[in-house]
Amino acid sequence: MKTREKVKAVQVRLSEEEWRFLRRLAVDLDTTVSEIIRSYIGYLRCGGRPVGLVSGEGQERDNADAER
Repeated sequence: MKTREKVKAVQVRLSEEEWRFLRRLAVDLDTTVSEIIRSYIGYLRCGGRPVGLVSGEGQERDNADAER
C-alpha cells in the first residue's frame, strides 16, 4: 500500500465461530486477518476464481449439467 493512499475500512459481521476460525488461520499463517483479506482480494484482482460464493456455485453446476 502506498503511503499517501486513502485507506478504506470495511466492517464485516462474523459469528464467534467464524471469527475464531479466521484468527486461528492468521496465527497458523503467522499473519494478520487484514493481510489474509488483502491477499484474497489481490488473488481475485489477478483473475482468481471466487471461492465459496453460493450463487457462483449454482451457476457452475447448471453450466456443467447443460454441457452433458
